[in-house]
Amino acid sequence: MSNKFDQQYLDLLQDILDNGYRKENRTGIDTISVFNRQMRINLTEGFPILTTKKVFFRGVFEEMQMFLRGETNTKTIEEKGVKYWQGNTSREFLDNRGLTYLPEGELGCGYSHQFRNFAGEHPLIPATKGLKGIDQVAQVVDKLKNNPWDRRIIISLWCPTQLDYSALPPCHLYTQFYCNPDKKELSCFFLMRSNDVFLGLPTNLIQYSLLTHYLAELCGYTAKELVYTGVDVHIYTNHLEQVQEQLKREPKEPAKLVIKKKAETLEDILSLQFEDVELSGYNPHPAIKAPMAV
Repeated sequence: MSNKFDQQYLDLLQDILDNGYRKENRTGIDTISVFNRQMRINLTEGFPILTTKKVFFRGVFEEMQMFLRGETNTKTIEEKGVKYWQGNTSREFLDNRGLTYLPEGELGCGYSHQFRNFAGEHPLIPATKGLKGIDQVAQVVDKLKNNPWDRRIIISLWCPTQLDYSALPPCHLYTQFYCNPDKKELSCFFLMRSNDVFLGLPTNLIQYSLLTHYLAELCGYTAKELVYTGVDVHIYTNHLEQVQEQLKREPKEPAKLVIKKKAETLEDILSLQFEDVELSGYNPHPAIKAPMAV
């Protein structure tokens, strides 16, 4: 089986290099940017983790579990060696955002909060006191189980009234699930307003593939398709050398995801540990390191 996923990703990198333009942004490091790109990934052909560079799968797994559990303190995953959020939750970064009252490592009303308590009260943010939130993940599970034909099986992470209380406004901000109860197939669409394609996109694709597999497992379905759309799709100018290195590499056979622990309820999904999942046949090229723009 050819690795269509890796090839799509390499094609996207080349597309940005060929058609993008140099653009300034908040980080002070320019990007090469294009407008609105899409990838369609057949999840039945393998798990979309890149083989043209090694990706830190455990890091992506732990971050997604943190989001789904509604945990907003990133120190919990930092203790497990996952340091994605150090730059965007440092004391300096939070203070510059006006979040001087939040402890270092705190996301505030970011991803985790909106997944499980959309627009609701955050215990560390006085301005949200008394607000009643919505558990969007529980709602999605209920709809998949009881009304899979619903066209409103949606998770929105963009809460305008709480953006100022978030360490970083969400980049992946809209997700919709498409269920085919007759064939017992579940597909997922997710939208990103802004996307660092070299560092960010590989992890985002894994995150939403994991979520689709989890929910499919919970419903007794097959994870069918993942569709990604990005609006501002870019490569940072300090990643160009690394991108060229990756473009020289040939994709390898795709890996397969194995969920070793049966998941029949949302609680089962939330209790999954890294040892409960496995990437079968993952044999990537070496990792390519690059700095994250903060």
